[in-house]
Amino acid sequence: IWTNAAASEMVRHLLPHLRIKTTQARLLLDYQDDVARRPRDRDERGRLLPLPMSEQHRQEELFQRIKALNTRDPQVRKRQRLAQAVGAGTRRVAPSYVAGLVDGEGSLMITKSESQRDGLVQYRARITVANTDKRVLEDVQRFYGGILVSQGPRKAGWNPGYLLVWSDGMAEEFLASIRPHLRIKQAQARLLAEFLRHKSVTVQGHMGRGFAPFPAEVISYREQCHASMADLNRRGARPPAPSQRPHACPSGGQASRAISHTG
Repeated sequence: IWTNAAASEMVRHLLPHLRIKTTQARLLLDYQDDVARRPRDRDERGRLLPLPMSEQHRQEELFQRIKALNTRDPQVRKRQRLAQAVGAGTRRVAPSYVAGLVDGEGSLMITKSESQRDGLVQYRARITVANTDKRVLEDVQRFYGGILVSQGPRKAGWNPGYLLVWSDGMAEEFLASIRPHLRIKQAQARLLAEFLRHKSVTVQGHMGRGFAPFPAEVISYREQCHASMADLNRRGARPPAPSQRPHACPSGGQASRAISHTG
């Protein structure tokens, strides 16, 4: 939490990089600059005197404008988005900005599914970022790809949600661009990179018209990666420090070099 002068100093640093809350930031700076320009008078005992009525009205106006911008009313928010010019959409989205979104509003996962046709178990890399403001995800998609998915409101009266998704090949390229900037999900990123590297060197053969099953050691390796990622993402869990992190998946060896037999 930052308040008063410390808050305005933080906002001045953030303003060039904000994409959604630029109007709120400018109003907050207007308010703080207004306060700084008009030092409060004190009486003979050093007590602060009330602000002139004109100044109280101006501060109340700024307060009400910021309050209206921060409303949770979906209809009001929709009107604001339509009325607001999307100047941020033409600016390059820095990987450090996107990494912050992933740290705060994203997930790094290894999904597991079973094919209904042949019963083979499949493991895939998946990265998602969620937000109720579609514009910021569209900006990210413009520069980093991904598939944008609409979701309904989680509760009545809430804003609809949106999800930007990268999987397997898309996830590998995206992860490489943001990984150096992650602060919270470094352990998940390291594990996902190991998993993707393993997939890139493991070739799956064919059996008839379909794919041949992987050797048991390959399935075991990927299952361990899947279980380790689920453990890191467990609610309430904190990723261990790098020096204390258990080895998430078996290293290299036979699993990463295994080639399934052709049918």
